Amino acid sequence: FPVGSYPALYRVFFTFVVPVAFLTTVPAEAALRRETPLYALFPTLFLLLQILFYALIRWRTGYDTGTFSSNVLLSVGALDRQHCLCYREYYRIISQMFLTHGLAWLRTSVMWQMWYCGYYSVLFGPTSFSVIWLSGGLFGALYRLITEIDDDVIAGPDDAICACHVAYLVWILYHWYETPPT
Repeated sequence: FPVGSYPALYRVFFTFVVPVAFLTTVPAEAALRRETPLYALFPTLFLLLQILFYALIRWRTGYDTGTFSSNVLLSVGALDRQHCLCYREYYRIISQMFLTHGLAWLRTSVMWQMWYCGYYSVLFGPTSFSVIWLSGGLFGALYRLITEIDDDVIAGPDDAICACHVAYLVWILYHWYETPPT
């Protein structure tokens, strides 16, 4: 439902109380070295950006059909050949990593990243994990931009998640006889 359909108190609560509390708790605990260790900071930030972009699209458009149209995704920074190459909107190469096509894609992305990315951050270290995640998303977007035949709209962290899985497979090959950290 569009946010305008809720009473004023709910709008204030969902806009300011829930996101602010959710967005500040994990990074603050990581900075203070409390319950949340530093390795959880970057996967959490990537997830929060995706959830924030999804919420902003829902807030801005009022879509409640489950998936966003291509025009909606293009208006918020999804990647396609025409906008990137013809109009020189290169920021789309990065912004597409934090967008999703809808709620089902967001749920799947959150599940994959919660299951695997925390472990990968422990295994590779927070800095290396962030470099793998961001460079995987960047190079995956560039590859898809060059090789896509049709003009599909590209959005989602699929390339970044795939890069983390590939890095893990490479780690397994190089450390075949070692026990991974827990």
